[in-house]
Amino acid sequence: MLGLLPEWDQFIHGPIQKSSIIQQYEYEQTLHDDWPPLRWQPIPLVAIPDHLIRAVVVAEDSRFYYHKGFDQEAIKHALEYNLSQGRIVYGASTISQQTVKNFFLTTSRNPLRKLHETIITYAMEK
Repeated sequence: MLGLLPEWDQFIHGPIQKSSIIQQYEYEQTLHDDWPPLRWQPIPLVAIPDHLIRAVVVAEDSRFYYHKGFDQEAIKHALEYNLSQGRIVYGASTISQQTVKNFFLTTSRNPLRKLHETIITYAMEK
């Protein structure tokens, strides 16, 4: 899997790296003088109130604690609904998948990017 997976060791002890989205914004910002600067800084999980963590989990991935990176039930429902609509209306990305996309990849809707996201999510969950 050479080149497909991140170097996990750099994430074990920190420091937390900037996500691909933040890096992209900072690059774009150099091209647009009117864009505001980011005041990005990582914060420890213990500094986030429990009720906020619960709210995010419920809103983004209600079965987060019951799957291993992929919510098969959500995928099934999204596929059925999208097929009935004849277009992609809903996705079924878990918090793990969203983390991989936002941290390591891009927001592109390319099928190869989605495959890469799946591979990294599987490896991250292992």
